[in-house]
Amino acid sequence: MKKNIVFIWLVFFCQALYAQSAGYLVETEAFQFRGGWFEEKSGLTMGNSMLRVLGGKHGAADALTVIDVKEKGQYTVWVRAMDFKEKPGTRLSRLLVDVQPMEEAGKHGKEGFAWEKVGVVALDKKHVLLRLKDTRKNFARVDAVLHTADASYEPNKTELPQL
Repeated sequence: MKKNIVFIWLVFFCQALYAQSAGYLVETEAFQFRGGWFEEKSGLTMGNSMLRVLGGKHGAADALTVIDVKEKGQYTVWVRAMDFKEKPGTRLSRLLVDVQPMEEAGKHGKEGFAWEKVGVVALDKKHVLLRLKDTRKNFARVDAVLHTADASYEPNKTELPQL
């Protein structure tokens, strides 16, 4: 956990230091309120853990966290979710940024984790609520959420330690 916090702090510090585009990276295991989601260890994730849900007819309560947006602007929103060869695109979740729903994630069609562009959102300089919803009640897995002011940025082309 300490390693994750240090990593996130370094990402934000380096961005400010070198005046790069504003961005916010949140690993899901750092969500403040997990609802019905639980942390699971995995070597395939950014910080060795992810949030996931179990299947069932009732679904999981939403996971919640807040980010402090320091710079007003348009942000491209990415979710790093897991998909599988068997029944691809069926373990889905949806991120809401404040009350604005993004597209569902978990349908990238590749085995394992990948970043999926789920939307673009205009954010003011304020605290913003991130809400992770279990939309299909079918074992969704989410590793991280990224908001970037650089619309051309493609996180799948970046090695994880460089994020």
